[in-house]
Amino acid sequence: MNTLMKIIGIILIVIISAIVFSLTGLAIALILGIAIAIIVFLLIFSLIKTVIRLVLILGVILAVVLLLMKYSPNETIDKLSCQQDSDCVCGGIDTKTGDCFVGNKNYYDKFVNKEAVCPDFCTGIAGNGQTKCINNKCQNLFNQTR
Repeated sequence: MNTLMKIIGIILIVIISAIVFSLTGLAIALILGIAIAIIVFLLIFSLIKTVIRLVLILGVILAVVLLLMKYSPNETIDKLSCQQDSDCVCGGIDTKTGDCFVGNKNYYDKFVNKEAVCPDFCTGIAGNGQTKCINNKCQNLFNQTR
């Protein structure tokens, strides 16, 4: 194997590893990406006919990427969790429940229809509502005015 083929192989390993890692965000994906790249490298420079070689390369890459995406841990966001008041948001409609939303800003970014409105849900009819983090849970608080 000449030097050019080795350089191409190394570049291929780096590119495929980076793609798999970026798709999954898993550290283990780097190892799997390297394994995929080595398989692809061997297939490219083996004596297999060109059409079969391309089909095998695409099949291996597609299968591994799909498996990684299927089995990568889904990011779960507790919709009420918070550490401080700035972690909490009120507004929009939760697309999972259809309810007016108050909760975690990361959940809000992913699962809340921000165009929908819930009149007076966040501020209250008297305009005395605030969204706060209390005991690590986002809540709406309404000051009693008398």
